[in-house]
Amino acid sequence: MPLETVLVRAIWEFGVQLITSAQPHPWPISSSAVDLTATMLGMVGRGIAETEIRAAVDLFVQREAAEFELGLAEQQALRLRLLAVTPGTAPVDIEGFRELSEALWRQRYQASHLLALMEWTEQIIQSRDKQLSKMDREIQFYRSKLAGKAMLMAREAYRVVGRDGRKFLRGRRKGS
Repeated sequence: MPLETVLVRAIWEFGVQLITSAQPHPWPISSSAVDLTATMLGMVGRGIAETEIRAAVDLFVQREAAEFELGLAEQQALRLRLLAVTPGTAPVDIEGFRELSEALWRQRYQASHLLALMEWTEQIIQSRDKQLSKMDREIQFYRSKLAGKAMLMAREAYRVVGRDGRKFLRGRRKGS
């Protein structure tokens, strides 16, 4: 194999792993594994042609076909899937399927946890609203009676005496 093809295949496979694993990377604008491979190779000063990408993908397919004894139809299907890798594409192997099912389980768990937390929060809010309403009714009841009005007047008088007493004391201190 030519060194160029092996290099392109290695970079392309890295790009596929970045895209299919949804890992953060500095090139999120890349729309496919081919674009990401071209970007990464361009960063190291190497241009790339469509034929080089196809040769790299063919090398990968040949290796997979030898390892898993794939037929011609399966090889062609794998080749087409690999050339069509874009952000959001699932990994194309068994481990990728397992990762996707684990991610789905985690999302469902987190969603159910958030729903339970939301229900608990709603119950707390309703409980506090009931308590506040009860306390407000009690306050309104006591304010409407003569004893409640007398208490409000005494509290206001105490506040005024305290405020005016502090003003008086400050004035005497300045005058001395």
